[in-house]
Amino acid sequence: HLVVCPWNAEHESKGSETKTVLFDDGERITGFKRLGAHCANRRLPDVLKFFGIEDEVQHVEIVEVKAEGEAYLLPMPAAARQGLIHDYASMYAQAYGTDYNLWYSAYLAFFAASVSMLVRLNSFSRRPLRQYALMIGSKNTGKSQSRDITRDFFRGIWEQHKLPESTYVKPIYNANSDQGLIASMTSENATERALMLMPDEFAQVLKKCSIQNSTLGQMLTELYEKENTDTWTKDNRKHASPDLRVHLSILGGLTPIDFTAHFDALTALGGLLSRMWLVAAGSPPTNRRRVVAPDQRRLDDIRIRTRNAIQHA
Repeated sequence: HLVVCPWNAEHESKGSETKTVLFDDGERITGFKRLGAHCANRRLPDVLKFFGIEDEVQHVEIVEVKAEGEAYLLPMPAAARQGLIHDYASMYAQAYGTDYNLWYSAYLAFFAASVSMLVRLNSFSRRPLRQYALMIGSKNTGKSQSRDITRDFFRGIWEQHKLPESTYVKPIYNANSDQGLIASMTSENATERALMLMPDEFAQVLKKCSIQNSTLGQMLTELYEKENTDTWTKDNRKHASPDLRVHLSILGGLTPIDFTAHFDALTALGGLLSRMWLVAAGSPPTNRRRVVAPDQRRLDDIRIRTRNAIQHA
């Protein structure tokens, strides 16, 4: 929740509601943070003391911080661990012994991409639905595995059940430049496209974004908010419908080391970091050598429920 800092009167410059937040896990307020030197070390207990609230504070430790500085990752709300997406994530997490959150975020990204042409966010701007997910975990935690298997899961539903073309999502595995991404957008004579950028390592995309005069980062940021981009040139438009609408989703992975190395680039790219859903991967697979195949009846049931959910979006 964006709030005004309780100690705002003590600041040298008055703060704004974009610099101070209360963290909420869906059941309780779990933390306080202000991006400013004056209150950098103050936490939720300080806020409660400021207002004279003596209730016991429950501390939630999410990320172990080993280097200087701090890190914050909110736990997934308990209310979100139910229904269709929970059934999918728990089934595959158990089968492959990998982190539940990876399967959850992969499913959500592909489902959102499948209905992106049909759904608008209920806000004053009527923005298109976008899902930019970035899975962070060390090597061999299952980031690529959850992404690829979930891609095949949705591809099977699109093809087997003959869903409308508007629900199909075209994968883009590499975006070496803004022109390369535009070429993928305009490769077919269509007026509306749903695309999924899913590089094996998102660090490569960030490196391309950092090249001098590259507008790839600007394009990714613009396509989160809009359905076209100001970086398109006249030559690009010659090969596409003048009314082309693009629905871009992102599902990528980074190791913690690469995330740290490219953090400044993510922050500088027009606020691209603020549009990313950061998903922390857990420990390496627990049953790497002995994968337990999902129960076929359970899998078929989830496929049918997913099809119905897409059709009724």
